[in-house]
Parts: sequence; structure tokens; C-alpha cells
Amino acid sequence: MAKKEKENEMGQQGAEPERLPLEEWAKREKTAPWLVEGARVARRWGAGQLLTGAEYRAAIADFSGAPTSRPRQIKN
Repeated sequence: MAKKEKENEMGQQGAEPERLPLEEWAKREKTAPWLVEGARVARRWGAGQLLTGAEYRAAIADFSGAPTSRPRQIKN
């Protein structure tokens, strides 16, 4: 049986997607440090976590659209 070839981020077959440390993606994408750290904590990733570009961008998008605090509970 032949292995099913994976497509990389550019749609080319055969090559694995590029996996780089979180900090490298932050430099390449020029992401604000607070946003990178917030996404890292939200995903429970350690420093140096190896990610694909798609994983990195999804984490940043998810965190940037999420509330940054819990809603206040009003006591009657």
C-alpha cells in the first residue's frame, strides 16, 4: 500500500508543513508580544512549542477574538 501524501500549507504534495518554534512564527508574522503570550497560555503551550503556520495563525485568531476576563457576577 502506498502512503497517502500530505499537502503542505502551499498545497504542494509530499512535503511536511514547516514546523517552527512559537517564537519564530511570532517574529515572521510580526505579532504583538502580548497576543503571542496570551495565545500560548490559552493553548497551554510551553516556550519553544513547535507549530505549523496554520496552527500558529489559528491560535492567534482564537485568542484575539476571546474575552480577556470573566464576566462580572452581580450579587442581588
